[in-house]
Amino acid sequence: MVSYCYSQSIFISTLNTTGETKRLPASNPRFPNYFFEWSVGESSIVTTNTVGNFQVTHGLLQGFLLSNPIVPENGFWYPDEIKIYPNPVITDFSVELLSDLKGVVDFKMYNSSGSTMFIRSINYQGTGQNVQFNISNLPSGTYFLRITLKDFPEAGGYSRKQGGFKIIKSH
Repeated sequence: MVSYCYSQSIFISTLNTTGETKRLPASNPRFPNYFFEWSVGESSIVTTNTVGNFQVTHGLLQGFLLSNPIVPENGFWYPDEIKIYPNPVITDFSVELLSDLKGVVDFKMYNSSGSTMFIRSINYQGTGQNVQFNISNLPSGTYFLRITLKDFPEAGGYSRKQGGFKIIKSH
């Protein structure tokens, strides 16, 4: 039985609306050949530095960070890690895996009543792979494909990524 299904992914991002770069001429008495860059948007990481009466606020939109930001794993597939096509499907569809994580990928397809239609597993090496499915034997309808990436058994077999995807079968 499917208890939940994810229809979209939400992950940390930065929205930039505008910005510009200004180079001051060499003849400028205070700041010869200085570059000023600015951006307007939502920044995830912001730091402010002050020296005397000169203050600089910078963040993820600008390149200078004192340390690399840590982006947590969210446990769900990002939109660019899985492509399913064609959808709607008549007989065959493909799942293109594009994650750089390695492990065992489990595919479980359920019908709208929650009954399991098939289960399939592959070893995935994190280099991209296209997996083909034939569902010509299934009646037309809405199905849910659950895709889970787990570590290889020797690494503990812990779940790393998961998600549910709607598959429409037409005749």
